Amino acid sequence: VGIGTASPDEALEVSGNIKLGAESNTTSSLLFERSAATRCTQYVDSSNLFHINAAGQTLFDINGTEAMRIDSSGNVGIGTTSPNEPLTIETAGAGLTSTINLRNTESSDNTRGGTIVYNVNNGSTQTNAVFLQGFKTGNTSGGIFTVSTANSSWSAPTERMRIDSSGNVGI
Repeated sequence: VGIGTASPDEALEVSGNIKLGAESNTTSSLLFERSAATRCTQYVDSSNLFHINAAGQTLFDINGTEAMRIDSSGNVGIGTTSPNEPLTIETAGAGLTSTINLRNTESSDNTRGGTIVYNVNNGSTQTNAVFLQGFKTGNTSGGIFTVSTANSSWSAPTERMRIDSSGNVGI
């Protein structure tokens, strides 16, 4: 069947936009089903959040090559087909490294480039934490790296160690 085309190449081919609408208390969804056990539903909820509800794993391909997956336990894998942690990043190839780039494009002095926080959350309250932070200093290519700690008040972490752009370590 062709809609908007005189010569469809598939069982259903639509040339143009497709709109799925819903009554005020219902949700329209797009259902992909190979069998009752292998189905995927996509929809937008009343809060305008996009949902992908898959029976197994959700894969994201770029040009036919897997770029990322979310497995059935919620683990995310980038560069791997079997993530074994909440986030697993792998790179294959000689001389390659798995890199996470936390970047702030602000150009002013003493700008925080990125922060990684290790903390415990008891479900309602942030508790003790360790902060790893990089800062730009001045108009040079150098910067500083700090390790700080904080208790339940994250507003003023205490710096415990600093490595400056010359490699000097202060504790």
